[in-house]
Amino acid sequence: MNTKAAIELSVNVIVVIVISVVIIVAGFALLAKMRSGAQNYVDTVDSQTQEKIKAMMLNSDQRVAVYPRDLTLSRGDSQLVGVGISNDANTKDNFTIDASACKYFDSAGKEIATGCGTNIQIQPVAKIDVDVGAKSQESKGILFSVAKSAPSGEYVYTISVKNSTSADYGVSKVYIIVN
Repeated sequence: MNTKAAIELSVNVIVVIVISVVIIVAGFALLAKMRSGAQNYVDTVDSQTQEKIKAMMLNSDQRVAVYPRDLTLSRGDSQLVGVGISNDANTKDNFTIDASACKYFDSAGKEIATGCGTNIQIQPVAKIDVDVGAKSQESKGILFSVAKSAPSGEYVYTISVKNSTSADYGVSKVYIIVN
């Protein structure tokens, strides 16, 4: 093999490697940007939802309010649900929101499963910690995303809130109809 061809081959290999690395880095950057964008969307509960939650808590003795509670979504759709917590204590407290409990009912209303698997994904996946000042209110968002392969039916999520002493503070349900 002549040296000119060998040098040309090694330069081509180096160029291919550099281009591949650039494409991989760009892909990771795009993935990280999309993930942080989804988290920011969840963290910011829009003002209309916050107003509805505050009105629900003021018009009743609810310490935990969820809005909207009833959703009708198609496969592939997402909806942000606001969870409001009213701290009626005279001291600041830390609360934990858990939306992991779920039941699935088919179109005829028959309970099929406890747990929704990957049919509906929630963001953030982990429990949400919220600090709420004394005699004040705070709200957080939970993003419910329906998988494209989710079967039709009703999914019922139980949203439970516990305070810093792990005592149950309030429970509410979100009803998601997938058609």
